[in-house]
Amino acid sequence: MITAQDPPEAARSFFEALPSPAREIHVPGAAWLQLRFAEGGLREGVRLVVTSPDGQTQRFTAAELGRWGGLTAAFNGDRLTVRTEGGSGQAAELRITEMIVGLPGRTGPMTESTLPAPLRNFLGPRPERFRPPARTESPAGAQQESQCGPTDDRTASNNALVGRIVPVGCTGWLMDGDRVITAGHCLGAMDFLQFNVPRSLADGTIVNPGVRDQYRIDAASVVGRDTGTGDDWAVFRVLPNNVTNLLPAQAQGGTFQISRTDRPNTVRVTGYGTDNGADNQTQQTHTGAASYPAPDSEGRVRINHSADTTGGNSGGPIINEAMQGVAVGIHTNAGCMATGGQNAGTSFANNQLWNVLQGGEGPLNWQRAGNTAGFGQIADGRPFWTGNFDGQGGDDILFYFPGDQNWWLGRFDGNGALNWQRAGNTAGFGQVADGRPFWTGNFDGQGGDDILFYFPGDHNWWLGRVSTQ
Repeated sequence: MITAQDPPEAARSFFEALPSPAREIHVPGAAWLQLRFAEGGLREGVRLVVTSPDGQTQRFTAAELGRWGGLTAAFNGDRLTVRTEGGSGQAAELRITEMIVGLPGRTGPMTESTLPAPLRNFLGPRPERFRPPARTESPAGAQQESQCGPTDDRTASNNALVGRIVPVGCTGWLMDGDRVITAGHCLGAMDFLQFNVPRSLADGTIVNPGVRDQYRIDAASVVGRDTGTGDDWAVFRVLPNNVTNLLPAQAQGGTFQISRTDRPNTVRVTGYGTDNGADNQTQQTHTGAASYPAPDSEGRVRINHSADTTGGNSGGPIINEAMQGVAVGIHTNAGCMATGGQNAGTSFANNQLWNVLQGGEGPLNWQRAGNTAGFGQIADGRPFWTGNFDGQGGDDILFYFPGDQNWWLGRFDGNGALNWQRAGNTAGFGQVADGRPFWTGNFDGQGGDDILFYFPGDHNWWLGRVSTQ
């Protein structure tokens, strides 16, 4: 990664304010390029246009550039043209702040001896200073010894619902609600979700799909955990593609269904694992036998399986082989060796994962508790109180309707359903919603909360207790 703060001499001019009409970016020997722009430098009415020699083009308005965090898609090759359109001179403040340079071949140590000569000459002395912090999946999911048997039996596949997450090198896949599922240990290094990924080059260099198949991950949407096998998961959303304006489920034509009860004997794992040559980090698939250990004491629920995988498969769907559109878990961990063994993943029987998926977002999960249409519009200013009025351990909700002086008590059952019953009537007191004060608390010491009010007219205090009968 080359930054504006410490660029090599050959790249210093790239970080100056964008001129009119265009700037040519050339990093000799780069496999692919990605640019980050300073946010706020693109004025309204002006669009940023980035183009590569193979015809790929991405355009940004100021708002889109802000939502994408200033980061473009990844473009194959070592040249880009950057320009603006829609205005004259308005882009004077627009600057590149970072250039992410894709290295040829499979990832490895970045040293002078391993870099191709053109790139080594461009970067100058001590090229290792441009090496970014490690952003690959954690060792727990990246072990290479995860092929179950003496041969790697994965085959090329093209499941449209399974994508590649970069730069971490994991797998993500589509479920309903415009959400994407992956492994929790992939978090922290996820910028883009790619679909329709081409084959890599013969030396293993990854090839990026077209801009229309790259989706910026919405970092604010990410929810996940990584506390060990069986509790290693993440859920996130992506932004619409700014070429097609589509979300991936629309563009790819569907989503997976998920099941926490299916326990198929044979499962399929599909993902973007590492490999040799042109198969490296491209989509491959394999089937294997599955077993379902009981949850452990911490609530981790794993699936063991013997489908071949490698690092990069992490996050991929564990699919019911008999029902190809249904996933039963998330592949996360290696465990196989040439002599056998089992790989593993997180089951959707994991309660916390399942609750997040059902609620759609993070730790706060919603369910419909009830309906009060029969009462009319209760958001009319009538008073409400909460407390453990029935003494059964959970809080209840109590309201008073000034129109007929009835009191109604709402109690929740074990499934979270709110059930109402008429608790009493205070017509004999006259209109109690006249500003007199009320208090709630366990005033009689019997275990449940009571309601107490004072009437200034006669100075009497009245205690209301809910019968548990």
